[in-house]
Amino acid sequence: MKIAYFDCFSGISGDMILGALIDAGLSLKRLEEGLAPLKLPGYRLSAKTVEKAGIQATKVDVVVDDRKVHIKDYPEMVSVFRQGRLGRSIEAATLGILERLARAEAEVHGRRLSQLHFHELGGVDTLVDIAGAVVGLSLLGVDEVYASPLNLGGGMTRSAAFPIPAPATAALLTGVPVYSSGIDRELTTPTGAAIISSLAKGFIPFPACRVEVIGHGAGETELPATANVLRLFLGERMTDRPWGEDRVVQLEANVDDVNPQIYDYLTERLMEAGAIDVFLTPIIMKKGRPAVTIGVLARAEHSARLTRLLFDETPTLGVRVQEVSRAVLPRTTQSVSTPWGRLRVKLTRHDGHQEMRPEYDDCRDLAKATGRPLRVVMQEVSAFLHTLSGSAPLEVSVEAPPLPEIVQEGGLVWGEPVEGQVAAAPPGEAPRAPAGEPAGAGGGRKSRHRRRRSGRRKKTTPPA
Repeated sequence: MKIAYFDCFSGISGDMILGALIDAGLSLKRLEEGLAPLKLPGYRLSAKTVEKAGIQATKVDVVVDDRKVHIKDYPEMVSVFRQGRLGRSIEAATLGILERLARAEAEVHGRRLSQLHFHELGGVDTLVDIAGAVVGLSLLGVDEVYASPLNLGGGMTRSAAFPIPAPATAALLTGVPVYSSGIDRELTTPTGAAIISSLAKGFIPFPACRVEVIGHGAGETELPATANVLRLFLGERMTDRPWGEDRVVQLEANVDDVNPQIYDYLTERLMEAGAIDVFLTPIIMKKGRPAVTIGVLARAEHSARLTRLLFDETPTLGVRVQEVSRAVLPRTTQSVSTPWGRLRVKLTRHDGHQEMRPEYDDCRDLAKATGRPLRVVMQEVSAFLHTLSGSAPLEVSVEAPPLPEIVQEGGLVWGEPVEGQVAAAPPGEAPRAPAGEPAGAGGGRKSRHRRRRSGRRKKTTPPA
């Protein structure tokens, strides 16, 4: 599987994406041929090699002749794509990106999509950037796209009306990991944000792959002491790693003055608010105080809501927030028909083997409904699912194995009757009562073990 990884340490824009694709080996002629079905006159592509802070990169420009074509309305842009013959999958991807960009702009300006004008974005530039990115990745045979967290830059927008990121950019990047290196420039543009947030399957550290080629797409401006380029890695995903990779946020808070009874309620609230997992870790804080670390794993878009919940529900004065990467096995949840009704199961696959695990909540409900022990229900359901996965059935043990007849350990004798207990009789005979006790008396304990008797018999005093 061929993957593309965009390293956005200097942000991302539409022309930087095109430059990175050309620099990675896509010929300008092939890209122009791939865009020809759009039937969009009045523009041409130009590509040149430039140097950015000592790094050689490709700068691509969309040169537009405004006398021949002038497209700024969203409905007109949609019409251009629909009248073209880019192929069904490419058309769907380009229209999806364009719609997300248009909705973000419409929300900022308070317009309906049918009334939207791209004031700051040239209509033709935007069309070519979006279509060029999708067509170029397809021509290079890319199956999946990933990206690093995005550097937004800083300062004010061109109109000086809003701080960077621009409002449309901010709306497009909801849920995407971003940061600012402090550079006083707009590094991530609305078009770049729309393209990468639509195409990328994840924003992760460098994925496990065999790199084949690296391309650098140059940005417009010169940055102090930083190469204003977008770096693109193309390579084959390593097949010996069946697990996937993603980025999550880890929240942690240390508390030493919480009633332990609230933890169950707090965990439930956090899970309802979007947490992937919640865990409690006992720790020792300063001055030897025992405490608990409340840990939460979540998606970036839920971070603020979960942080607020920790402040509301606990007396903590600080929550640590950090991005962490995970290696995760592919998983799906399905409803399976079983002898006990339909149950939800989690399907995972590792090293070519599929495993089916029953959902705890469904097993618990089944145990309540039938009155059977939960552990027995889980054993039987797991054994049934094991047969569905194509493996040999598991043996379900419901009863404990019998005790050995006589085992001496630690001063105990197993398998002998305790004084006062009815002794076991051979088959066909009635049980023998202890000496001095009438047959049938049942006042003794039912235990199967007793303390080892001392070698000496206790002296008894005859009655006077």
